[in-house]
Amino acid sequence: MQAGRNNSLFSIFIILLQVTSACSQDVILSDLTLNIGEKYIFNCDCDFPSMSMMAEHHNTRLINDTLFFISFSANRQMMYVCNMATGKLRELPLIDIAGPTVRQLYYHNHDSVFFLFEEIDIFNLENKLEHPIADMLLINGYDGELLDEFWLRDVPYSYKGELSPLILLTGQHLTMNMIKGDNLLISYDIYKPKPTYDYNPKLLCSYNLKNHTLKMLNVTTPKEFIGKKYGGFYATQICRMQDGNLLLSFGRDGSLFKYDFDKDSMFCIYKDASRFFVDTDSATMQKRGKYLNVDFWDVNYCANMGLYCREIVVHNFMHYRSKSITEFWDTNFNHVGYCFGNKEYSIPYCTGDGVLRVFNKNTNQWYKVDSLRSTQRTLSEITNLYFIPLTSKSKKTR
Repeated sequence: MQAGRNNSLFSIFIILLQVTSACSQDVILSDLTLNIGEKYIFNCDCDFPSMSMMAEHHNTRLINDTLFFISFSANRQMMYVCNMATGKLRELPLIDIAGPTVRQLYYHNHDSVFFLFEEIDIFNLENKLEHPIADMLLINGYDGELLDEFWLRDVPYSYKGELSPLILLTGQHLTMNMIKGDNLLISYDIYKPKPTYDYNPKLLCSYNLKNHTLKMLNVTTPKEFIGKKYGGFYATQICRMQDGNLLLSFGRDGSLFKYDFDKDSMFCIYKDASRFFVDTDSATMQKRGKYLNVDFWDVNYCANMGLYCREIVVHNFMHYRSKSITEFWDTNFNHVGYCFGNKEYSIPYCTGDGVLRVFNKNTNQWYKVDSLRSTQRTLSEITNLYFIPLTSKSKKTR
């Protein structure tokens, strides 16, 4: 009993020592300042009568050089398509497509819209109705005509009545083109059990839309993640790279991985070696403790800057409030730096159309970012400039 308590105290001591060490060292970070360009004109004031709050029911898609935002209504009986250039809203009734819960919406273009249904919901409905239900539908985005239906039952470890082992469809706000040739890319996440060296299922399906066959691509949980536990979402996130391959990240770790279609191989191309923005492995946590926790969102390519970026959110850092930050790399995945936002401007964003933009809080206008300037600062300088203490009512940053 005493030995177990001593081990727990020792674990807490080691964690505190690591955090204190990281914060006391003069860690140098690249603080990026924005050179602001012209106003970024787009109309985000479409009057949605109601809108689903689920990220997987939203798409932001660049179609024929025009940016569109697509969403289900709150009751999933309507799909809204908003032209972000004109603000015009088009509504498509979905009454005839009522059935299982939609796990993932993918609006490829106005002629081709995919609905991927929740696997457990389908299984339960089939047992109730006693007839098969397709796992995925393709409809026309103009009139809702059903064009085709598809089946994903051959995906290994997909739901067949057992909760373990099990992988489930990833649900996310899609922006990228998910079709390569005749194949639709469909991502999955591990539900149960946690991956091991013996159980590490493939998580990316390439579904041939012409011959209705599928192949599981060699995308798995990175071996360095095995045995670790994290406190938040842990999803397979995909970005299309400039060479046509895929950039992958997994939500709880800052590392980036490349999937090469020709080699059917995934390998690390950026190892997050930061001593600051590192999520805490919950396997080392004690109950009711507060630990540094970092959300790594999906990566986007900023074509106007020639840079990749993503938002990260830092929680429980010392005595500061949670903080959103934008992180940047060049096209060779050399780390460029971080942008923290300030009193006047939000952190920058890049979604759908490949334009890096930033919101001015004083003018309530969006602006394009023309370039970035880097200043080397210590961690203590960064926290003093951009982080807000929990006891403060100041709004010096986003």
